This record gives sequence, structure tokens and C-alpha cells, in this order.
Amino acid sequence: MSVQLDMLRDRLREKDDALEKKSKHLAGLQMDKKRLETELSEVSDQTSSSDRQIGILNRKVSALLFVNHTTWLHIL
Repeated sequence: MSVQLDMLRDRLREKDDALEKKSKHLAGLQMDKKRLETELSEVSDQTSSSDRQIGILNRKVSALLFVNHTTWLHIL
């Protein structure tokens, strides 16, 4: 009976060790996920900012082209 009890204890220790390793691995993965989510959010913010700046520059170029075109029409 004590042999069986020792075997059960050993199995329980092995399972506890495996569970602890998996828990540590999961914690590491969760930290990686959080880091990647933060990086994604920063890149998304930068992209939005760049898109707004491109839109502003496009409107300025269009306005300059319009002014340049109307100036040439007056000259001709």
C-alpha cells in the first residue's frame, strides 16, 4: 500500500511540475501578447497620424495646382 501511495505522490509531483511549467509559459505568452498589442496600437496611431498628414498635404497641393492653373489662364 505504501508503494502505491509513493507512486501516487510521485505522479502528483510530476503533474504539479508540469502545471507550473505550463503556467510560467502561459504568463510569458500573455506578456508577449500585451507587448505586441501595445506595439500594434502605437503603429496604428502613427499610421492614422500619417494618413491625416497626407490628406492635408494633398489638399494643399490641390489648392496650389488650382491657383497655378488659374494664374496661367489669366496670363494667356
